[in-house]
Order: sequence, then C-alpha cells, then structure tokens
Amino acid sequence: MAAPIHVMAALAGGSLLSTPDIFLSYNREDVARAKLFAGALEAEGYTVWWDATLRSGENYDGLCQSKCTGW
Repeated sequence: MAAPIHVMAALAGGSLLSTPDIFLSYNREDVARAKLFAGALEAEGYTVWWDATLRSGENYDGLCQSKCTGW
C-alpha cells in the first residue's frame, strides 16, 4: 500500500509575498503520484511547491520555510 500524499494550504493566503497556494508533501517512492497531484492542482490554477527540484546538499527545512513563508 502506498503512503498517503499530504496536501496543505499555505498560511500566507492573501499575502503580497510570492508563496505557493499549496505545499505538497510525499514519500520519495510516490514521486510519480506526487507529480500527478501537482499537475492536476496546477491545471486548476493553484501554485504548488514541492521538492521536485531539491538539489543534493540543500537545507530541506530552510528551503521549505522560505518557499512557504517568503522568508
């Protein structure tokens, strides 16, 4: 059974900051499903951030915080 994919609305709604509408959290083994979710949400007009472009060695926590809060 595949792990669930979590979709959370960003807290900065209505803000002038350039933040995503949705942060997508997923298990690496579910990357194909996560890509489908992200594509479907974007097709509906939402901006989605997920770590598909995370580079090796990047600070995951810091990157997530900056993408989701604008800081």
